[in-house]
Amino acid sequence: GVDSVVVVLAALLLTVCATPIFDGRTLDGFEILGPAAWHVEDGVIIGSAQGLKEHSWLYWPGTVSDFTLTLEFRTDAGNSGVNYRSLPGGEHGMTGYQADLDVDHVYTGALYDLSSGRALMTPRGTRRRYGFQNNRQDMGTCGDPKALVADLEPGTWHTYELRASGPHLVHRIDGRMMSETWDEDPERRHIEGGIAFQVHSGEDCRVAFRNIQLKTVMRQDGVSVPDGFTAEPVLQAQNGEGSWVSMAFEPDGGLLVSPQSGRIRRINLE
Repeated sequence: GVDSVVVVLAALLLTVCATPIFDGRTLDGFEILGPAAWHVEDGVIIGSAQGLKEHSWLYWPGTVSDFTLTLEFRTDAGNSGVNYRSLPGGEHGMTGYQADLDVDHVYTGALYDLSSGRALMTPRGTRRRYGFQNNRQDMGTCGDPKALVADLEPGTWHTYELRASGPHLVHRIDGRMMSETWDEDPERRHIEGGIAFQVHSGEDCRVAFRNIQLKTVMRQDGVSVPDGFTAEPVLQAQNGEGSWVSMAFEPDGGLLVSPQSGRIRRINLE
């Protein structure tokens, strides 16, 4: 038989959870790791160094998992990057994912992994999925790698948007998708951590960041909920029924769900 359950769905506005990490005046709340010079000038974070032997980091030690990070950047010289879900340590002084950034835009927009041996995961212009034991699957392209950065001149300001939702990682610059990744490797993926800005070792480097905005995504009962939505449990498997194992829509829009053991439920969406 089929049990009928009526559910009324209401549009609920989720309050945006904005997390301030830069006050626009000081580096309060950040940690400087490594020998580069980091300072604030007219509301701009500037990192610079000449011929470092090791990377230097400006690290925000908060904890984020699912989020959207938007900032403006300017590359004057050298190689940099914005790290997320990161923790200090490892071979490069920082773990986690990196949204790459360099003045020649060889790697700008790409996804790099500093700490699991995967290094360059998703080059600019590509979509990739990573499964168990680093099983890589190419998922197509998101644009011509050269055309995507053709207007990014040294010394000019541009907007980087980084979005992380579970295994789904998207990098955009000036609204254009640079790379898209699904990291579903349970042994190598990064779940949570802080934010870090890099001054790369080797060649001279000077990079600037401003208008940094971090919006975290609220989790409700283990469900990742994007900005503008909320999640509310409407039906729960009873004792002895196990977990939900199947779901299907009827032609009239009704939703059929079934636990491992027990009756099929019909959910009427009104």
